[in-house]
Amino acid sequence: MRNIILLCIFAFISTIIDAQKIRYFKSFDKTFELSNEQKIKSYEQFCPSDLYIVDSLIIVYESYCSDNFFYVYTKKDFKFLGSFGRKGRGPGEFSMLSFNSQYEKDKDGSIQLWIYEGGRLKAFKIDLEKAINSKSDEFIINKINIPPEGYPTSQLVILEKHSLMIGNSDMSEFSRYFIYNYNNGDFRWSKKIPPVPKETPVD
Repeated sequence: MRNIILLCIFAFISTIIDAQKIRYFKSFDKTFELSNEQKIKSYEQFCPSDLYIVDSLIIVYESYCSDNFFYVYTKKDFKFLGSFGRKGRGPGEFSMLSFNSQYEKDKDGSIQLWIYEGGRLKAFKIDLEKAINSKSDEFIINKINIPPEGYPTSQLVILEKHSLMIGNSDMSEFSRYFIYNYNNGDFRWSKKIPPVPKETPVD
């Protein structure tokens, strides 16, 4: 049932993106109806709210019903690989996570994501492969404090080579955008999107 829900979401997004190639069907090869018991059970266990394409993977964000925030599938055949971001307040657990689609891919093929925990004012860089089905926090590569002046923020970008965090805060009385040097603590507001320095390629 979980796969059916996710496939429907993915098909809907693909249709919007590729609107010029919409095909209309008058009939289907196979139809079936789910029982009420199946519908309720699925809703209680899995309530996807966002879907991200990360390289060859699909990451589904789920903030309400299940035990983890993120569920990982292959984009090619929708094979379930596992989940990460366990909900809770213990070691390796998170109270609330978000992901703004920022990720990196090393030469060895490993994928690294930036995820954010607003309630604790933390940004984490994680190794995706190590994070899947992990029961500890050993998958965390880097951890950066989010400045309380910029919270709440809806979007964040981390530029490690320059020790910069760039974000926006719709509720600030000073301005909408901020740029924060987490190395020396310099914090500045900007009415326009701050200029972003060019990232140095990763060796």
